Amino acid sequence: MDRARVAYLRALWQGLGGPEADVGPMARLLYLVLVGAQQVVPPVTAAELREVYDLALRLAPQEREDTE
Repeated sequence: MDRARVAYLRALWQGLGGPEADVGPMARLLYLVLVGAQQVVPPVTAAELREVYDLALRLAPQEREDTE
């Protein structure tokens, strides 16, 4: 199950245009954040977890529009 989840996160990162060298590490980072968030006391709220994932998405490369 863990492999399937990490593979899904890899695909998401690639879909966002993330550098190929970062695909594996970013997928593991995002998954470890989720797993770790489940162990924290007091629990991480959905809003707090969303903030972390929003940060990761902001770090993803943005597609550039060709202006030529």
